[in-house]
Amino acid sequence: MGTKADIRKQKYIAWLKELHDEVKKWIKKEKLVAQEKDVEINEEIPGRYQAPSLSIQDKSGKEIAELRPVGAWIIGAEGRVDVIGRLDQIHLVYLEPPGPGISVVVSDDGGKIERNSRILFQGVENPGWYWIEDKPRGKAHLINGELFMDLLSEVSDYGI
Repeated sequence: MGTKADIRKQKYIAWLKELHDEVKKWIKKEKLVAQEKDVEINEEIPGRYQAPSLSIQDKSGKEIAELRPVGAWIIGAEGRVDVIGRLDQIHLVYLEPPGPGISVVVSDDGGKIERNSRILFQGVENPGWYWIEDKPRGKAHLINGELFMDLLSEVSDYGI
């Protein structure tokens, strides 16, 4: 059994592979292809390690977008992968229910303590990869085929 850092890194890599498997199914319907390769990630806690990246290409081999892993030590998430196209990029984050929260504890000189807590993202009901639609409102959407294809079109301007 590995250290906590090793376990978290292994979970992150497994979640990336699951996402890649789903994406391959979704893009196959659109006659797109995927190619995987390992990229190096360097994070403070685990150091350097290899994680899978996924290139999405049209049938001529031209890259439309890439799913590039960012890391497992992300504030407010269990991991992050960026979907990078020629026009833009979006972030997908791996979240566990109910999602990350924030707590504030304030005390005064008299010993009175006030506690305030809230969940950062609304809509995190299942573990998985999410796209955060609107950061100020914090609306999270679990990635599915239709949403992924919409996001792919947005970052790449690929007419799907």
